[in-house]
Amino acid sequence: MAYTLETEPKYKVYKFEQRIITSKKKSVPIILVPPLNANTCAYTSSASFSIVALNATSYQWQVSTSGRNGVYKNITNNLDYSNATTAVLTVNAPVPEVVSGYYRCVVTNSGGSTTSSSASLSFTNSWTGAINSDWNDPRNWSCNMVPIDSVDVTIGAATNQPIIGNFNVSVRHMTISAGASLTLSSSSMLNIYGTVTNLGILNASAASSYVSFKSSDPDQIIPVGTYNSIFIYPSSSGIKRLGGNVSVNNTIGLGSNCKIYLGNYNMTVGPNISYSGISSTNYIVTDGAGSLKRLGLGNSSFLFPIGTASSYNPITINNSGGTSDNFSARIVEGSYPSYAGTIPQAAALTSGTVDKTWFVNEDVIGGSNATITVQWDQSNELTGYTRTKTFLSRFNNGWDYGSVRSATAQGGSSYIAGRTGLSSFGAFSLTSPAYVTSVTSNTANGTYPVGSVISIQAVFSEAVTVTGTPQLTLETGTTDQVIGYDSGSGTSSLTFKYTVQPGDSSNDLAYHSITALTLNGGTIKGSNTNDALLTLPVPGEVGSLNANKQLIILSNSAPVIGGTIAGQVVNDNATISPFSSVTITDTDSPAQTQTVSVILDAASKGSFDTLNGFANAGGGVYTFSGTAASAQTAIRGLVFTPTVNRVAPGSTEITSFSISVNDGVAASIVNNATTVISTSINDVPIISGTVAAQTLDDNSFNYPFSGVTIRDDDSPSQTQTVSVTLDDTNKGILSQLNSFTNAGAGIYTFSGTAAAAQTAIRGLCYYPRMNRVSVGSTETSTFTISVNDGVAPVVTNSTTTVVSLSINDEPRIVGTVWDQAVNDNATIAPFSGVSIIDVDRPEQNLIVRVNPDVVEKGSFTTLNGFTSAGNGVYTFSGTAAAAQTAIQGLVFTPRANGAVVGAIERTLFTISVNDGIAAAVTDNSTRIVSTSINDAPITVADTYTVMQGSTLTVTAVNGLLANDLDPDPGPLSVFALSAPTHGTITFGVGGAFTYIHNGENAISDSFTYRSHDGLLPGNTVTVTINIIPLVTVNTIQTVSTALTNATSLEFKVEFSAPVTEVDALDFTLTSAGTANGLIGTPTGSGTTWTIPVHSITGDGTLRLDFTATTGVMPNASAAFT
Repeated sequence: MAYTLETEPKYKVYKFEQRIITSKKKSVPIILVPPLNANTCAYTSSASFSIVALNATSYQWQVSTSGRNGVYKNITNNLDYSNATTAVLTVNAPVPEVVSGYYRCVVTNSGGSTTSSSASLSFTNSWTGAINSDWNDPRNWSCNMVPIDSVDVTIGAATNQPIIGNFNVSVRHMTISAGASLTLSSSSMLNIYGTVTNLGILNASAASSYVSFKSSDPDQIIPVGTYNSIFIYPSSSGIKRLGGNVSVNNTIGLGSNCKIYLGNYNMTVGPNISYSGISSTNYIVTDGAGSLKRLGLGNSSFLFPIGTASSYNPITINNSGGTSDNFSARIVEGSYPSYAGTIPQAAALTSGTVDKTWFVNEDVIGGSNATITVQWDQSNELTGYTRTKTFLSRFNNGWDYGSVRSATAQGGSSYIAGRTGLSSFGAFSLTSPAYVTSVTSNTANGTYPVGSVISIQAVFSEAVTVTGTPQLTLETGTTDQVIGYDSGSGTSSLTFKYTVQPGDSSNDLAYHSITALTLNGGTIKGSNTNDALLTLPVPGEVGSLNANKQLIILSNSAPVIGGTIAGQVVNDNATISPFSSVTITDTDSPAQTQTVSVILDAASKGSFDTLNGFANAGGGVYTFSGTAASAQTAIRGLVFTPTVNRVAPGSTEITSFSISVNDGVAASIVNNATTVISTSINDVPIISGTVAAQTLDDNSFNYPFSGVTIRDDDSPSQTQTVSVTLDDTNKGILSQLNSFTNAGAGIYTFSGTAAAAQTAIRGLCYYPRMNRVSVGSTETSTFTISVNDGVAPVVTNSTTTVVSLSINDEPRIVGTVWDQAVNDNATIAPFSGVSIIDVDRPEQNLIVRVNPDVVEKGSFTTLNGFTSAGNGVYTFSGTAAAAQTAIQGLVFTPRANGAVVGAIERTLFTISVNDGIAAAVTDNSTRIVSTSINDAPITVADTYTVMQGSTLTVTAVNGLLANDLDPDPGPLSVFALSAPTHGTITFGVGGAFTYIHNGENAISDSFTYRSHDGLLPGNTVTVTINIIPLVTVNTIQTVSTALTNATSLEFKVEFSAPVTEVDALDFTLTSAGTANGLIGTPTGSGTTWTIPVHSITGDGTLRLDFTATTGVMPNASAAFT
């Protein structure tokens, strides 16, 4: 048995097939349709739950008021419920406090029981605003009652939006739809026991208004909105989460074990904000990108009660010394070596730090003078962290550690540490790195000359480990000395060795600044393996080198430079010794090593080609090291070569030389008095990079000057006149002139700088003339390049040649025409516009073939030199010109009547041309369209015979049209032109006719007609009807006398007119008695005929009668007895 069970329309239709099965044990009931969630108005409207089960014998409904997975109790019929043991349970005028919960049904039979899934009963009241905006007016609600804490509320976009007056109202779940709003008035309170979905506007900022979130469900959402005060009550998880950005102006209250999770949203609090219930278990968790923002923090202190999910880590910002600003704070798990904004750029540190990072930002950068204090728990400290040497470090494009301090206990296991004087913010973390406590020297106080070695120690707060070669920069006069690490790794004191250099001087040796200690690619790490803090004590203050020691560095007499000369002249293509009279002296003794530098004011102006002991250091700097005397000898021997063509020919350029002498102790002595004036001499242009015998095919191109250089060393660049001349203009052409101009006669010209000319000539493209020589032969083109700078003689170069190879060109077929029209009774020259081109020279012999697609469609009737090769193929052999003439003269005659009249037949021709070298070239684009034209029928004359006075009837089979022809398929008809003279005629269908002779004496009659095919008439013919005149038998008489027992005799017959073709059948032999005989073949002519009778037998009478009916009247007979 099969049946269909249908539920409400929004649910599926279930089909079940029930079979009767014999079994010893009955199966438990099967639930087909479980109970569904129900929704109704509280107190006023009933609700019901139903179930459909197979094989059920009893039902028991149950309810849980402690959640879907809570404890279920059996329902009995009472004031609240009816039909508790049937398939449909009714909840009577439900009281939410009593009947809210989850319902299920236990169905039973003898085989056991089955429990359904659960369904919820909820109560919804929708805002209508039918009367006004008063929340407490029942008439504004769909259920005509004010919502309570067990009722769900939906606020839609009604005309009147709800306003909560000076009342304390409650809801369970609440939805504010898009376009809707809810406003709390002053001193009102809204209690929310469930979830809130805010797609519209929630305005709870009025003074003394409150919103309390009292859901017992975990993760209740605090919707986006502006609040005066919010209160958070415990839930099963103690967690409330922001559903959007939230602003609170007055109070945030947290119940026991309550936390507000910001996620990626911001909570903004006003200047008058206060907290209640804040503790190590009740605080705001910054678990995403969201921050707690305090507005208008200036000249006051503010606690940010924030933490991570695992611990309370508040931060206090005191901005009493700065400009009022808006501050944001959040905290994340972990401490990191560096950040990009708020994104860590490396793995978290695993030692020597507190495992938290605080992010602090202000809206307007600058103007603050803040003190920040952070709090952490002992459990947040990683191995190697030391509270007694804590740095509250700030990262803002680099670490600013601040100063060391000791953490302060806050009771229990909490500690705080602070930092003052902050005007910029970023990421803050707590670290305890090794740091420098002082810088000193184990070298005794005193005065130290050049070459002395001084040992300097950087003392750290703990033992450090060094890799690489860290450096320390010392303040040593004009040039600061950078000294490298020497020893001390594994101890708290690192040693740096300083050797006094010439020129160093100091009355009290000090390092350069608090950042003078640098890693130089190495590392200095403390016991916790983290990087040590390298900040040094301020020079001159406690702990600094010059506060701990007094080390004096000596100086000496400076060298002297003399004998320099200004304005020395030279051509730019010559050399000069500009320092030939220079003196270098130094009074210090013993003689010091001098470092001498000669520096050109511009390295591009020239160079020293004879160095005489100097070394070229690059960049126009030349150096020498030695005594003053040797330096003087060396510098006098320097030979200077000015750079050619720096200025226009005839112009001059001044080169200034700076001589610097350093004795290694004093500052360098510099003299800038030496100058050289060089005159620019004109240079001849240079052509290079030409290439001879460049090969290419005559159907291609090349760039014959692609590697050519045109150089003119004069500066500024002169205007060059460049020409390229081809030895024979018939050999080819330069294309893509690239700024050249074709002057004619194979000459191409350009005017511009050498660089521009080089660029232009390299872009010239040569196309050799094709087919100048026979296929496979070559021709050489020679180019002459000339360059004229307007000063020097013209420079020419004729080495550029191009050898072009003549390449076979395949023939071309052009000028074919598609669908040329012609009638099938006419002719056409389908190739009259065809050209056959073969550019090869000398002209080659071509084989040309022409054939239609179907041979039967027609033929060429004028071959014009072509030859029929059979099967529709026509061939020609000769030059391209001859072939073109021949093919243009081909005349094609389409077959007639290849299609019905008016229809067309297309003939496609294939032309093939073969030059014997390249593959044959074919063209299939010639086609004619022949139209079948109607042809006039051919009328054929006819002749008929009739007896005088008789009727001639002719059927269509032998009629007038039987022998007429129509080239076109189709029926013909008779078109009579003249009537017969001696009779009448009647025409029938298909050429049949009837002619009735009028009996007149005439030997013939005639009429004319022509056949007609419905479109055209045929030719006119005459139909002749021969008339056989009537003849009578005048006499029949025996010729011989009868004899007894005669066996033969003859009868003589006389006709009235000559007759022909007399036959034995024309006569009848009649006997009387037993006489009988046979008529033989008549003989005779004209009017007299003899009729023999033979084989006569018997006795009696034989009579001969003329009985023919062929126009002879039988007027006589004869008898023989």
